Amino acid sequence: MKRLLISILSIAITMLYSCTPKTPEKLAQTSCDCYKEARSMHNTTKQLRKMDECFSIVQANLERLQQLGIDNDWTPEQVQNARLKFDKIYNNCNGNTNSK
Repeated sequence: MKRLLISILSIAITMLYSCTPKTPEKLAQTSCDCYKEARSMHNTTKQLRKMDECFSIVQANLERLQQLGIDNDWTPEQVQNARLKFDKIYNNCNGNTNSK
């Protein structure tokens, strides 16, 4: 039973990882889409909850961006370039200043 649960969990993690965006542009766009959805909400409480969720998504996507650099053995310059691509899309979406 324990092996079965471990196998199922392993498969679920693999499937989840394979579904996550794998480019700086896609990571930024998912962050942007979350904020667009939040801004379209009319109920203030729901909007604030969604904004909180979006903040978590942005942080997770920035971590994924770093992991992409590790997984792809990027140079520091490539990591910086990927972050600039992310920031450009994200900042144009919601009007925030650079997140660093």
